[in-house]
Amino acid sequence: MKLGIIGMGLMGGSVMLALEGSDIELVGYVRNDSLLNELKAKHPKVAFSNDPQDLIDTCDCIFICLNPSDELGFIKKYSENFREGTIISDISGVKGEICKEIRKLIPKGVAFVPAHPMAGRESSGFKMAAADLFCGCNFIICLYDGIDEQAVECIADLARKLNAGRIILSDIETHDATISYTSQLPHILALSYVNTMGDRDVLDFTAGSFHDVSRVANINSKMWTELFIRNKENLCNEIKNMEQNMRCLRELIEQEKFEELVKTMDRISKKLEEAK
Repeated sequence: MKLGIIGMGLMGGSVMLALEGSDIELVGYVRNDSLLNELKAKHPKVAFSNDPQDLIDTCDCIFICLNPSDELGFIKKYSENFREGTIISDISGVKGEICKEIRKLIPKGVAFVPAHPMAGRESSGFKMAAADLFCGCNFIICLYDGIDEQAVECIADLARKLNAGRIILSDIETHDATISYTSQLPHILALSYVNTMGDRDVLDFTAGSFHDVSRVANINSKMWTELFIRNKENLCNEIKNMEQNMRCLRELIEQEKFEELVKTMDRISKKLEEAK
C-alpha cells in the first residue's frame, strides 16, 4: 500500500515515524519549506512534497492529520481530484457534522473511513512527534450505513501497524457523546482548576495530584476550541453533570455530613475500580 499523510505535525509526523521502514510506501505533504527540506534530509525512505496533488495522484490511501476545519477545507478543495478506489481516513477528535459534510463531498468510488487514534501530547508540531505515540492506544473507527468494509479493514490494518492496543468500532453518535466525557471534559476540568489558582504562588505547595489534574491544561487552544464547539451539546451536558456532582460534594462538606461524605467517596472509588 502507498499511504499519503496530509499534515506533518504531531499526529501526522508520528504516523510517518511509526511506519518509516515498514512495508508501506509513504508520501508526506509538508507545507512549510524549511521543514520539508529537513525531513527530506533526515528521512530518505519517505517521499515528501509541498503539493497535495502529488499524494492524490499516486496514493492508495490518504490519511488526513489536520484539525477538523482544515480537514474539511482540504476535502472541499481536492475532492473532485480523488481517484476511484482511493481510501480517505482521518484523525479528527469529533465526527458528527464533519463526517456528514465529507460524505457529501467524497465522489462515488472513493471510500471514507472516519478514524480517531486516542493518542496525543500537550504540545503540537512535528518536533513533538514520536514513533511510539500510538503504541497501546485505543484506535477508534467510526462506522456508518454503507461504509466500505474492505476500506475499514485496510484502516484497521494500518492501526495494527501503528501498534495500537485495541481497535474499537463505534457509530458516530456514540463516539462524539463518549469522547465529550473521556477526552474533552478532562481538559475543561484542568482549565478550570488552573484558572482557579488566580494570582496565588502555589508551586512550592504542589505534589502529584496538582500535576495530574493540571497537566492537560497545557493545551492547543485553537484545536481544542474547535473540538469543544463542534461537540458543544454533548460537552455542555457533561459540564452540567460535573457541576452537579461538585455541588453535591460541596454541600456534604459545608454541612459536615461526615459519614455520608465517606460513603460517597467510597462509592465513587469503587466505581473507578470497577471501570478499569
